[in-house]
Amino acid sequence: PLKENLAAALLYRSGWPGLAKSGAVLLDPMCGSGTLPIEAALMAADIAPGLLREDGDPATRRPDTPIWGFSRWPGHNQRLWAELLEEARERKTTGLAAGVPGIIGSDQDARSVENARTNARRAGVEGLLRFEQGSFESIRPSAASGLLICNPPYGQRIGDGLELPALFTRLGSLLRTHFEGWRAAVLTVDTELGFRIGLRSTARHAFRNGALDCSLLLFDVDRERRIKGDGPRRSPQFLAEADMLGNRLRKNLRRLDGWRKAEGIGCYRVYDADIPELAFAVDVYNGRRPAASAARGGGEGPQLCLLHAQEYAPPASVDERSAQRRREVMQTVLSEVFEVPAGQIVLKSRARQRGSNQYQRRRVQTGDAAALELLVEEHGCRFLVNLSDYLDTGLFLDHRPLRHRLARQAAGKRFLNLFAYTASASVHAARGGARESVSVDLSASYLDWAAHNFRLNGIDSRRHRLVAADCLRWLDEALWRKERFDLILLDPPTFSNSKRMTGVLDVQRDHVGLVERCLALLSDDGVLYFSTNRRRFELDAALAALPGCEDISQSTIARDFSRNRQVHHCWRLRRPGTVAR
Repeated sequence: PLKENLAAALLYRSGWPGLAKSGAVLLDPMCGSGTLPIEAALMAADIAPGLLREDGDPATRRPDTPIWGFSRWPGHNQRLWAELLEEARERKTTGLAAGVPGIIGSDQDARSVENARTNARRAGVEGLLRFEQGSFESIRPSAASGLLICNPPYGQRIGDGLELPALFTRLGSLLRTHFEGWRAAVLTVDTELGFRIGLRSTARHAFRNGALDCSLLLFDVDRERRIKGDGPRRSPQFLAEADMLGNRLRKNLRRLDGWRKAEGIGCYRVYDADIPELAFAVDVYNGRRPAASAARGGGEGPQLCLLHAQEYAPPASVDERSAQRRREVMQTVLSEVFEVPAGQIVLKSRARQRGSNQYQRRRVQTGDAAALELLVEEHGCRFLVNLSDYLDTGLFLDHRPLRHRLARQAAGKRFLNLFAYTASASVHAARGGARESVSVDLSASYLDWAAHNFRLNGIDSRRHRLVAADCLRWLDEALWRKERFDLILLDPPTFSNSKRMTGVLDVQRDHVGLVERCLALLSDDGVLYFSTNRRRFELDAALAALPGCEDISQSTIARDFSRNRQVHHCWRLRRPGTVAR
């Protein structure tokens, strides 16, 4: 958060004292802990810095500690100091009596808004301003003129910085569309980002925010100040790529439309590197947001469409400027084609996972933003997806047909789900009538998520158990207990070296032992489904030669993944010596 003295300096440079006297209002759409609105309220009410320290609650002050360090200075003039204090108190009284213009801070993170309200109470200005939760793009002017001031996240604060240029573009669009006649003040570490606002700045002031060199950019939101083209200038390459991408997305939507409606599909893949230069996978999630004030399992918000765009890491031959342009093309065109604001598009960079678990936690939004969660439906089952906190969302869309197959085969059976992730397959099996199920995963976080999915679907946790364990170790223990299952799903990650595991898992190297253990756990009529997303995976020749082994990969790939027939591999196996019925 900003230091109070820096916030005060930014407000002075923005001309807030004069604007406040004229009755202008102030908006901060990215207020964080509320430092800028609180300092603005103190200025507008003519409350001297440090007066609260003098007039605060004596009960919170140690009697042997002076309020000010200079109190014991031999040259301190107590009479003069008392006169200055009295003058400050009179100015405060006069300022409050004159009234304070509207001051509003907003932030998309509920915790930040609550912290801002707490800070306002501590500063004694809670009655002079208000804080709201919401996306910065939802804020609207409450008067014909005023000051919009904000401290957008820096690249250092949002991790990989993929969304930072788009953020300034969206901010500029907001200003030009809704804030004509206002003044805007934006703090940034990169003045080049200021050009994305699409307005010529009226002034630029240098500041230091901790160890960072920053600039405060001032804008008068006026048509005369707009950069030619009413927004960021687009290169011929940008326009050509945007045109190609828009045409392809619309074509894909037309192709999938009838199938989606007939199948009741709300979450689907709409694009998968169809244009090689624009190497992204784009998934659409339609659902409802959990109520902002409710805990997991609480109420729900309105219907919403979120887009999840994952960039395949560009090769070294692609320069960063070209890569950044293509990210902007993707964000811009998705917003236009789906008619959603950029805040409903999550852009991620997906590199090959090496040396760590492929499901590791990874926030991609601003450092303190609320998680982008959505409640979605699939073949009558309900799931929580999270588009912001992890590389994946909690629901692997390519496995939709396999989950549906399990649901149709589960009635009256005992189901085992290994490497269960968020247990979406177990939900389908339980809703399909499974007698009982066991879902095993090493991650406590994902099992908490799975438990939430169970609650969403009214699943009895006494018959359908979630087990936190190393799957390899659990398999050995289950064999020792002579357990039996009628239906098993084995879907290991390509690679995992979690510290809580015994050894390192490599699906190509280790799949034989995993499959053999699972076959040994099958009942006489049992069926094992083994799936992997490793692109160049080769099933062991001895396993492939088993009479009960059948490659069913193509029948488990739905229409929205038909462009990439290698998205996963899947086999159905039975115990050697048993006969399929």
